[in-house]
Amino acid sequence: NETHPAPCKSASLSPVSEILTPRPGPSYMPQIAKPSTTDVITLRSPLNSFTSHFGSSFGVIPHPTLNGELAAPSSYISIHLSAGPGIYGRSPLVAFESHPHLRGSPPSASLPAISGSKPAYSFHVSADGQMQPVPFPPDALIGSGIPRHARQLHTLSHGEVVCAVTISNSTQHVYTGGKGCVKVWDVGQPGTKTPVAQLDCLNRDNYIRSCKLLPDSRSLIVGGEASTLSIWDLAAPTPRIKAELTSSAPACYALAISPDAKVCFSCCSDGNIVVWDLQNQTMVRQFQGHTDGASCIDISNYGTKLWTGGLDNTVRCWDLREGRQLQQHDFNSQ
Repeated sequence: NETHPAPCKSASLSPVSEILTPRPGPSYMPQIAKPSTTDVITLRSPLNSFTSHFGSSFGVIPHPTLNGELAAPSSYISIHLSAGPGIYGRSPLVAFESHPHLRGSPPSASLPAISGSKPAYSFHVSADGQMQPVPFPPDALIGSGIPRHARQLHTLSHGEVVCAVTISNSTQHVYTGGKGCVKVWDVGQPGTKTPVAQLDCLNRDNYIRSCKLLPDSRSLIVGGEASTLSIWDLAAPTPRIKAELTSSAPACYALAISPDAKVCFSCCSDGNIVVWDLQNQTMVRQFQGHTDGASCIDISNYGTKLWTGGLDNTVRCWDLREGRQLQQHDFNSQ
């Protein structure tokens, strides 16, 4: 029987590919046991020295207690900024006591449901960190420029569960990530669609979780149920892996690219957010705070703030210039 992807199981150190099976129906949500949370935020740079131009942007400072070996390896939401898997023990090198003002009140306590409607699922965070539920705009379907209809243009028969999709507007190619590979489709031509290429990225039984194109559509970054991200050269006569980025986490569940395409952020199954220098293909630092797998991510338009969601039922905001957590918002579920 074929297994389907879902977050890594916790506690038992099971293989990453031992995962929950997606069930039909939009309301299905995996139930994953959570460890007791420790109110600790940790931050670390694994490099003994760092002199690139990312130093000021990500707050990397030359301090011996911020350097050291990667910790031993710890599952799955989606987050989007409208403006712009298994736990493993960790032994952080530096721990800072979290500040009460970073933590928002649980939505159930301070964010009641919008009057006359279902419980809120969309929130607006103000500049001072206050979060309020946002109702569905009454003119959302009738405003100027809002599409009135949608029709199916293509059917891409990947052949198995698809966990990641990205589109190149310039080349009219669609990339679909599934079990062990990314398939490439040319949707610029009429007729029945078959893959024009297949990028074998992981072991055949492991799933691709995220794939991101760089703005020039010449490079594709792929992450999934493996400790290594692969960077593909799409401009070569035959697509090939031109670099690999390896962390201590057993899996990556989401990726984001900085607006200048110089930095990649990977959400790891151990809860860490790893920052990668794409030019030098090195790890810049790790943001630590999530007590369970980090599963979704988005970056602000100006590239100064990062928002992440995790299986610890929290959404967190990070200051990329100062390298610290700015906000934490707790929810009652994933």
